[in-house]
Amino acid sequence: MVLIPKKRNGGEGMMFIDINIAGQKRSAFVDTGAWGLFISKKVARKLGFSIKKSNRKIKTVNYKEAPTVGVVRNVATNQRMEGQGRLRGNSVR
Repeated sequence: MVLIPKKRNGGEGMMFIDINIAGQKRSAFVDTGAWGLFISKKVARKLGFSIKKSNRKIKTVNYKEAPTVGVVRNVATNQRMEGQGRLRGNSVR
């Protein structure tokens, strides 16, 4: 697989891939250093996910802590990253 960066909202050079999550096509930002998949509360609700409240904080790219709204467990996508297995995620921001 070859990922080609797209220009999105002024974010030239950022890599996005098309994924299928909960039976819906979405676009996802590729962050090879991230420990989870992150989606907005609005998108989580649109996808019909049950959000469990959480006090977890995540570290952003500039190492500042940011709060999370909650966690969505056991979310699988059909997207495979070559050599990495399936993308899985547990967090909502």
